[in-house]
Amino acid sequence: MIADETWLARAEAGHPLGAFGHREHLRLTWLVLDREPSVEAAAARVSDTIRRLAQAHGRPQRYNRTVSEAWVRIVAHCRAARPNEPFDGMTTQCPWLFDKRLLLRHYSSRLLASPQARGEWIAPDLQPIPDHP
Repeated sequence: MIADETWLARAEAGHPLGAFGHREHLRLTWLVLDREPSVEAAAARVSDTIRRLAQAHGRPQRYNRTVSEAWVRIVAHCRAARPNEPFDGMTTQCPWLFDKRLLLRHYSSRLLASPQARGEWIAPDLQPIPDHP
C-alpha cells in the first residue's frame, strides 16, 4: 500500500495514485479526520478534494457536497466508536461502509439529486446521521 502521506497529497492535488472509488473516498476521509481539528473542517477538506478530483477527471457533475460530507460524518461516527482501529480494521469491523446505498437510509433520492445538495451541505431528510463526539 502507498504511504498515507504520499497518497493523501496526490489525491488532494487531483492526481491520485491508482483508482479512486468508494474505498478510496473512505480512506481519504479517514486520513483527513486524523489531520483536522474538527469533523466540520475535515468535511470541508474532503469535499474540496472530491470536487477537485471530479473536475480533474472531466466529471464535475459527479461531485455532490452533501454526499461527500455525509460520508465524512458517517466515518467520523465509526472512528468515534473504534478510536484505536486502523483504517483496514474499521473497514473490517464496519463492512456496511461499502454499501453506497447507505445514504438512502438518511436521505431521499430526490433530495440527494437536487441542485442544492450538489452545491452545499444539506441535513438528512429521513433519519439523522449518528452524532460523533
